[in-house]
Amino acid sequence: MGRLELLTESFQRSEAVLPAFAPRGTIVYTMITRFACAVAVLFILSVPSGLRAQGQDSSSWLSVRQDSLLIQGQAVDQSLLPTITHYLRRAKDTIEVFFRTQYPTHIVVRVFPDRKSLTEFWRQAWGAPEFQPACWMIASGTASLLALLSPRVWNTEACEHDPTDSVGTYRLITHEMVHVFHGQLNPRAEFDGLDSIAWFVEGLATYASGQLEGAHRQRLQEAVRRRQLPEQLRDVWTGPYRYALAGSLVEYIDTRHGRDRLIAMLGCTSQEALLTALQTSENHLLLRWRETLDAAGP
Repeated sequence: MGRLELLTESFQRSEAVLPAFAPRGTIVYTMITRFACAVAVLFILSVPSGLRAQGQDSSSWLSVRQDSLLIQGQAVDQSLLPTITHYLRRAKDTIEVFFRTQYPTHIVVRVFPDRKSLTEFWRQAWGAPEFQPACWMIASGTASLLALLSPRVWNTEACEHDPTDSVGTYRLITHEMVHVFHGQLNPRAEFDGLDSIAWFVEGLATYASGQLEGAHRQRLQEAVRRRQLPEQLRDVWTGPYRYALAGSLVEYIDTRHGRDRLIAMLGCTSQEALLTALQTSENHLLLRWRETLDAAGP
């Protein structure tokens, strides 16, 4: 779990029209929150040493700066950077509307040209030299960096991701951007030590990114039909329905307790703190959530 599990997959399909990745990309478009759990840490970052290119000559990275976004990529992906920048800008706007506040500091995004360089980065960043990512693992997000495998190689070096699925790609990037936002407003900026609340970290990103719609909604209905609904929070982020279940539980919290309460939970670092913020117990929270799902039907 922890950072190794805070990776994402996306299975959404939609009829909405967004720019897909092509050989030549173009850019189509261009409050202070109080926390119940902890005082949020506002990270004032330059690009720290930990973000320097690992496994690549740092001088070989191209950089695109737009407002608070810094997007880095290799020359081989130069034509994709405008489209990726478009997705990132849209994601940033969506997330700031959802959370009713701006990102506390700038956002660093690195587009890795191949699986080998991304895996090497993860191994070094996480101190896990033997780590071997599954084929669907193509992105990660924390306060300090959003790492993304170039969509140029998804068909050959990844699985379960379609670079021509513009909506699915946008939601995947938005999912990781939610992690960046969450990390910038949480004392555990890299999500280390947050295994016990992985359901909230991943559920929040799934829900706020729009990934709960489409295929994940279908998986949720399947879980309800098969009576695969967890009775303990530790079981929410497990099994084949974990994204659907975690996203649904966060959706329930947002609907039942309100957006302000959900925002107040961003600074929490433990299960106890989350439940205290909600002023409820684990059993009561899960019982009411399951009742809501049962009432909605499969």
